[in-house]
Amino acid sequence: MHNINLEKYCEKIQAAYKWAPFTDDIHPEEEKVLKQFETQYAPIPTEYRWLLLNFGGCYLAEPWIYTLKELEEIYSVFQEAYEEYMGECAHGHRVD
Repeated sequence: MHNINLEKYCEKIQAAYKWAPFTDDIHPEEEKVLKQFETQYAPIPTEYRWLLLNFGGCYLAEPWIYTLKELEEIYSVFQEAYEEYMGECAHGHRVD
């Protein structure tokens, strides 16, 4: 992510979550649950973490903001796809 200060958009995000069709059973995640996930898998980017702590997962538009339960279920698939993607493509800045 790009170090976006989501706090200033909190009211707009809250309105989007309120009207999104897939947020009926979505609740904010607890800090201790986030830490357990990060210990088991990997650190969660700051902005994603903020969304999970304040709102929970949601589908507003692409990409889907997975709940920790959903993320845990698909994490190994994501990791394999990411490694394959990184292996097939040139990424980052080249230093000549």
